[in-house]
Amino acid sequence: MHPQIRQPGPGNCPICGMTLEPVEVTAQAPPNHELADMTRRFWIGLVLALPVFILEMGSHVPALGLDRLVPMQASIWIQFALSRACCTIGFGNVVMTCCGALRC
Repeated sequence: MHPQIRQPGPGNCPICGMTLEPVEVTAQAPPNHELADMTRRFWIGLVLALPVFILEMGSHVPALGLDRLVPMQASIWIQFALSRACCTIGFGNVVMTCCGALRC
């Protein structure tokens, strides 16, 4: 995005925050830190989203009896807290990148 930015190793552009790409392409691919970070955030988000799904959809299945196990008001607050954490982890980097792009 900004060809004037050069540095000896991997990193992010100080102007817009995008990942810097190597000038010369090599046959050996270096470890992809973005993929590792996104995979980690995906699994954390899945772990946080699964209880929300079970709490909400479980009340629609009378055989499970989740509406008697967890009070409705508590279920709503648990779902809110887990959803908030899931969105913060999943989209925190996107928000920071967008904020950094505004400095361009």
